[in-house]
Amino acid sequence: ASAIARLKVGRDERLIQASGTFQIDNQPPIITATTPDLNGRVNSLRPNITAVFDDQSGTGVDQEGISISVDGRDVTNDATITASLLVYKPSQPLTPGRHDVELSVRDRAGNRTNKSWSFNVVDRANVITTFKHNAGSEIQAGDEITFTLTGEPGANVTLQIGDLKTLSMEESTAGKYTASYVVRRTDRLNGIIVTAKMKTKSGENFTTDLTIGSTVASDQPLSAPKITSHENGAKVGRTTLFKGKADPNAKVQLRIEFTQKVFGAIPMNGSIAEIEVDADSKGNWETREVDLDTGLGNSNITYTITVVTVGANDKRSEVTKVTLKR
Repeated sequence: ASAIARLKVGRDERLIQASGTFQIDNQPPIITATTPDLNGRVNSLRPNITAVFDDQSGTGVDQEGISISVDGRDVTNDATITASLLVYKPSQPLTPGRHDVELSVRDRAGNRTNKSWSFNVVDRANVITTFKHNAGSEIQAGDEITFTLTGEPGANVTLQIGDLKTLSMEESTAGKYTASYVVRRTDRLNGIIVTAKMKTKSGENFTTDLTIGSTVASDQPLSAPKITSHENGAKVGRTTLFKGKADPNAKVQLRIEFTQKVFGAIPMNGSIAEIEVDADSKGNWETREVDLDTGLGNSNITYTITVVTVGANDKRSEVTKVTLKR
């Protein structure tokens, strides 16, 4: 929203707009994924405990407002925390048995989300004996990463590569499971957690994980994103959502600004929203519903939508712009 001041002296009246905008946010962040799974079993004594969260519809996650405890002990200072991810690896081996996790995530407006879950550490080294990959410290787009897990034969094993891909691991020989992933130039692999989930013949579930430390090197420029939901110069109502195409799995950043003539003559301008979304594996992206109200009436408004693709190592594409009317 924009702050507008009105000053009236006799018959003379003037409006002035504050240079910045503000947002009213009453929606808490969303915790979209956690590992280990709820009531899951891990055969590592030092498993990665992770959480993925976002606050796309609000003011953004406050990294200083994130806390995590394991078995009642605050381990926040030992965790790696970003605006969308928390990773904690115990410095000392956990004891076999149940362990309880409590997570709290706060946004910049003070809205808070809490989540609690438990998992079990099992001392059964013969269930999963090794889990590794063959990626080097720097890889090229198009390179193939092979993941290999050895353990109990005859199981069903799935592989989750962060939020990029879920694959089935095939049992090539008794107790040896493999899966391959072809790197895209928009992939962000450095620090990503890869989790293998095994369901044994007896129906027991186990998980193990590893961290990739590879950076993706690519000299190819990112393609500029496309907006497919609106043609340049089209008219819009108070609310709309935006759709388009970009490089597969890339992040797409949108900025929506406006210019409006008040009383038919006084120009006002400001920012409506800044939004970041992820393109899917086919390059399709879509925003949430956006409220385009400026607080200055609903006519004589020109909106400028700026869109850019952000890939691995924060490389950015050329900017795409469209202008809309209301």
